[in-house]
Amino acid sequence: MVTFCYLAIFGLMAILVTLFDMNIFNFTFWEALKSTLFSEVATGRMILLVTVGVGLVSSMITDFRILKSKKKSAST
Repeated sequence: MVTFCYLAIFGLMAILVTLFDMNIFNFTFWEALKSTLFSEVATGRMILLVTVGVGLVSSMITDFRILKSKKKSAST
């Protein structure tokens, strides 16, 4: 559930940034999304990918620990 919430928040924030770019720069939705995802130079893209990766891994670990805890409490 934590992983789903993380992905949902990330997706909704990407859509929000795209909507802001649409209004500010008069782009279409697809142009603004492409600009948001692919216009960053290597440093910005690496910061974004590392942040997304760390967040995804940490949410998966949290989900695994919750599942393990539920199984342990159900068996006792």
